[in-house]
Amino acid sequence: MTALRTLLTNSPCDAPKGAGMSTRPAYYSGRGAIIDDLNGSKLETLYQGIKAGEETGEYPEGASEAFVEMVIAMPELSATSFLKTLFRLEKNNWTWDPSLVDPSGVDLGSDGEDAGMMSFFTAFSATGSRRDETDNIRNPFLWKRGRPTPRKSRRDTYHSYEE
Repeated sequence: MTALRTLLTNSPCDAPKGAGMSTRPAYYSGRGAIIDDLNGSKLETLYQGIKAGEETGEYPEGASEAFVEMVIAMPELSATSFLKTLFRLEKNNWTWDPSLVDPSGVDLGSDGEDAGMMSFFTAFSATGSRRDETDNIRNPFLWKRGRPTPRKSRRDTYHSYEE
């Protein structure tokens, strides 16, 4: 298991601390961007783990900043899109490129389990009604970094207000 996958899966009670997430994007597929799956605390835990890994040489210098840039650039922070984009960032040697963003929020799984088909049906049955709590996920993390928060260009689907 890679250091990143260990950082993702370890529960917050373990040492080193982890985010307590599944490493399978399909697990979260089709659920939208909800704080039950991903939140500012999990982003902070991952950031701190990557930052610590930079100091030990486990991650290249600049990896934690690339992680922040990724969080800023993602239009929707569903756990599925987040994980797929994070794994692409890791494969890209922690060099941020906006083309790494996976905006689909859908992953059918490649492990041959029934979860892939369930994800497929969940994703397409919820089309147009997915929750989007991206601002609630991203903003507390960015505020800690002193970074500006991106403005959404469309209506937030969880809170019913217009920008």
